[in-house]
Amino acid sequence: MAQSIVGHELLMIGSQTTNNQSPTHPPTPDPPPKRGKARGGVQLITNNKTMKEQLPLVYISLLLVLLTGTAIFLFRQVFQTRRLENQFSKLQQTVKEGNATSKDYYELGSMFLKKKLYVRSAQILQKGLKLANKEEVEPENVALIYNALGFSYLSREQYDLAIRNYKEALKLYPEYAIANNNLASVYEKKTMDAKALETYRETLKYDPENKIAKRRVESLQKRFATP
Repeated sequence: MAQSIVGHELLMIGSQTTNNQSPTHPPTPDPPPKRGKARGGVQLITNNKTMKEQLPLVYISLLLVLLTGTAIFLFRQVFQTRRLENQFSKLQQTVKEGNATSKDYYELGSMFLKKKLYVRSAQILQKGLKLANKEEVEPENVALIYNALGFSYLSREQYDLAIRNYKEALKLYPEYAIANNNLASVYEKKTMDAKALETYRETLKYDPENKIAKRRVESLQKRFATP
């Protein structure tokens, strides 16, 4: 009987254990493995693929922008060149017909300077000076012609003639900063540094913010300060 009781007790315990784990209360299953990293990897691959597909479009867009900018720049250059050439031809024709004013001679001479035809420029500018005296042109405008003539001589390294013309320009227009700087530049080329420094300082009297004069004064002062 003891064995049956013990067996019965074991059976009861077993049944209680079975009842405690009845199908109505199944054990909580383990959570599924997280797939966040996997999804991120897929998304990263997708993004890289999209970027690779878009790169050619980006390169083409940049190329189009560069080509457009270059085309606009070239068009402006061609347009400006044609405009200047047309003006150059008209001025030459006016001079040839004998209807040119001192202003026409000055503009034509300046164009020859840009073309680096310095001898022809000097010839045209000298005619402009003679005509300016007859026309009673304002001193400031005559100074422009002298300055341009001085530059034509400076470009041919005829420094004494350049100095003479720059001085004539400054007699007529003492505040003419460009002529003053040009004159100082000739002095530097002739290694007359003290005279050049004095002339640049003269520019600063009339134009205190003149960048060329300020830079050259600073450079020459350092040169004099060096033992």
